[in-house]
Amino acid sequence: VVSMDAVDPDMLAIARAIDFVPVRILFHPGRADGRRVQSVLAIKAHWAWLQDMLWTRLPETRAYHGHIALLEEDHVVTPD
Repeated sequence: VVSMDAVDPDMLAIARAIDFVPVRILFHPGRADGRRVQSVLAIKAHWAWLQDMLWTRLPETRAYHGHIALLEEDHVVTPD
């Protein structure tokens, strides 16, 4: 699962190029009531939204009991 707060063409291209595992891309806008949420609150709101999406709303993960890698646009995957 690749979760993004906004559409970034470069990050979207990277996520779409992943071919060694199934990938689900999710977008969560960082706005509330028409104005930008403070950064710490936005991070918490995004995390809560993502967990709800993953474990209760997405058909691919709702009943899945295996490993899931949670990646956000500011995380980097390394070989180690």
